[in-house]
Amino acid sequence: MRLPSLLGVLAFALAAPLSLSTPSYLSQGSQNQLLSPTYGSGNGHSCPNLTIIYAKGTDLPGSPPSGNVGRAGGVGPMFFQAVSDFLHSSSNGTVATMSMAVQGVEYTAEIGDSLFTDGDAAASQLMRNLAAQAMESCPNTHITLSGYSLGGHILTHALLQQMTHEEVSRIGSVVTFGSSAELGKKKAMRERVGGKKVLEVCHGGDGFCHGDMLGGLLRMEEHLNYGNERDVERAAGFVKGRMGL
Repeated sequence: MRLPSLLGVLAFALAAPLSLSTPSYLSQGSQNQLLSPTYGSGNGHSCPNLTIIYAKGTDLPGSPPSGNVGRAGGVGPMFFQAVSDFLHSSSNGTVATMSMAVQGVEYTAEIGDSLFTDGDAAASQLMRNLAAQAMESCPNTHITLSGYSLGGHILTHALLQQMTHEEVSRIGSVVTFGSSAELGKKKAMRERVGGKKVLEVCHGGDGFCHGDMLGGLLRMEEHLNYGNERDVERAAGFVKGRMGL
């Protein structure tokens, strides 16, 4: 995957679903394409092939505020760029004419929400509401729910407790990076969604992802590097496969 330089990425209008002919996710900390008035407006060209709804990870104390998908160049933007690059590629050498929209879940991402709770309950409800909006506005779009760290916790709670069985059945794929959800709830989420639809990227030394909070605190570096090329390419390939491409 050839990722463009952060300095060379051009800004784009968040008001419309992004065409894959101009991928530019790495420098953007917020994505609001699902909330655009042009999403699913009924003109026959406004529904993307893929809609990603993403919950970011916890904002670390003392760090500058991040957007609704995390910081520029972080896990979310790297994942979106990898998906865009994968949807551009083709085995026969032709360029795919796919489109995608990305929407971040707007929430405070405070560290207290990640410890022994269901995360931010309002954020879980918002994630469900965004998914329902995508289903209603664009019935044929492939919906991917994704989250990093606390965002994976929020995603798990949304799928287990906020969404109906019908809504869950319409989710095309689920991708988590270093999810801090309890192990039992992760298992229940996989069973409810269907294991083939779920990819959990979880580093061996990441205690947060394996239910060991103390271990996670002692080895934070294993939890903070999910934006690496290997992980995001693996996740992007999974989404592409779930789309049948």
